[in-house]
Amino acid sequence: MSLFLAIMLTQSAPVMIETAAADPEITVISKKLKYWRGYLTYKKGVPNCKSKRSTGDREIDKIGCDAMVACFPKYQSELNAFAKSSKTKAEYQRISKPVYDQVGACVVEARDAGIDALSAKRAAQ
Repeated sequence: MSLFLAIMLTQSAPVMIETAAADPEITVISKKLKYWRGYLTYKKGVPNCKSKRSTGDREIDKIGCDAMVACFPKYQSELNAFAKSSKTKAEYQRISKPVYDQVGACVVEARDAGIDALSAKRAAQ
């Protein structure tokens, strides 16, 4: 269930393009990352991210994966508890929505930071 949820979150998490006018590289990275899809697996409790739909640029794919790895584990135990206590999928979705909102905000923030860092790195080259 968590793999499906990880994919669903990445599909709905917006990528901010607030500073794109100042740096065209941010626009390029943001647009590519918008179409990236990935999922998490856990091996011995350690999250591992895989790209399902690559951007064709490993550094951009890494931004998406790093955001998921940074954000999902923080909330995984809470989401697992909701999954165990929910009798239906609808109930799970209802009670877990506030947590997924927090995960989504975390992913957006982490992606924005990754976009800024990669843009700066590329500008310095």
